[in-house]
Amino acid sequence: MESSSNIVLSRQTALKREMTAVANNIANLNTTGFKAELMMYDQVKVPGSNGESLSYVIDRGSVRDMRPGSVSLTGNPFDLAITGDGYFSIDNGTETVFTRNGAFMVDKDGKLSTKTGDTVLDDGNNPILVPPGSNSLQIAEDGTIASDGEILGKLQIVSFDSEMLMKSIGDGLLKTDQEPQLAEAARITQGALEGSNVQSMMEMTKLIEIHRSYERMANFIKNEDERQRDLIRRIGRPPQG
Repeated sequence: MESSSNIVLSRQTALKREMTAVANNIANLNTTGFKAELMMYDQVKVPGSNGESLSYVIDRGSVRDMRPGSVSLTGNPFDLAITGDGYFSIDNGTETVFTRNGAFMVDKDGKLSTKTGDTVLDDGNNPILVPPGSNSLQIAEDGTIASDGEILGKLQIVSFDSEMLMKSIGDGLLKTDQEPQLAEAARITQGALEGSNVQSMMEMTKLIEIHRSYERMANFIKNEDERQRDLIRRIGRPPQG
């Protein structure tokens, strides 16, 4: 029946999107601060021609798995990891965005920045300037930055009412229309980075299961198409005298 093929096609479309999400998770297995993407599905029931209800699969979108990744020590004084809820505030030249990726550096102008050149902000929404010739950089758990005994500023670490509403814009950066709040309970570890929270074995198993389900759906549609073609040939065949 055409309706059964449409139902299977709706499931196949959802599986294709989930396969893309899982593949992206696996690709970011080693991306600092990356959060795995999870798909959300629902079913919509519509009345069928024979009075029975038919269930179609609806792709509702995706959410991020907000569990923290493991923290690894690097020894690099510009590598920072956040423990607890919170995000670094970043000026990308257009707007303030947010990240858990604390792999920072000092750019040519002496500003603390991301690896892609965006500016890390202090608690006054200003760049953090590292004086040339500074022999050391100390960053306390509360985000206070000092060099050679001089306070340079304090990192702006913020949180949001609903992290699920934050939208990824690439390079580990997130944006949201929500009003940021100071994440006072967050703690900074200097010389460390938070890894991805992607669980490789789980994602690989999920990818295999999705692939098998997709193939089953494809085979069903193929067989149903062949069945209908065969039925049409039989109906159109002239009666044997």
